[in-house]
Amino acid sequence: MTSSSKSSALTLLFVPLDAVGHVNSCIGLAQIALKRHHRVVFAVPQTWKSKLVTYGFEEEGYVDPEKGGDGEPRQFTMFMKEYAHVLPYNSYDKLRQFEAPGWEPMGNEVKRSNTQIGEIIKRVKPDVIISDGFLTVPTVVAAGIPWVNLISCNQLYCSVDEKLPPGGSGESNKLKISCIRKYSIS
Repeated sequence: MTSSSKSSALTLLFVPLDAVGHVNSCIGLAQIALKRHHRVVFAVPQTWKSKLVTYGFEEEGYVDPEKGGDGEPRQFTMFMKEYAHVLPYNSYDKLRQFEAPGWEPMGNEVKRSNTQIGEIIKRVKPDVIISDGFLTVPTVVAAGIPWVNLISCNQLYCSVDEKLPPGGSGESNKLKISCIRKYSIS
């Protein structure tokens, strides 16, 4: 690596939602950054401890009291047990009964982690923050550091257009608008 590439190296802080799909999407992007000699740091709950260092990334863990430090995400497990019976339902019944109740726990997780993620931002001093989740952590936005919202989930979650089906519905855009309105959860 030349001295000019060292001086242009960035510190990237990834703040993914505590879910395998979101973390995996960040890993893919972070591997590219690491190959380009950028410093890559993940802000993740302690349940991810030592799982990301194997890729060459730094980990900054925070403690979520709803989740154990033993690698078992208790809140997610309890949520899945409570709503597992809904998974075989059709798209719209599932959307109404499974996804709608999931927003509150996600919001609570963001609230619980906000202060700790702010402390991580201060310690790491990133040049860029990459957030991947349904909800953005307020301290990321308020940090005064450029940030990117990576949307690794269904893009329809970010689209509000009556011509499109609701995010998470699994339906195509050929679905009748009247059907979409009938099942709207907003």
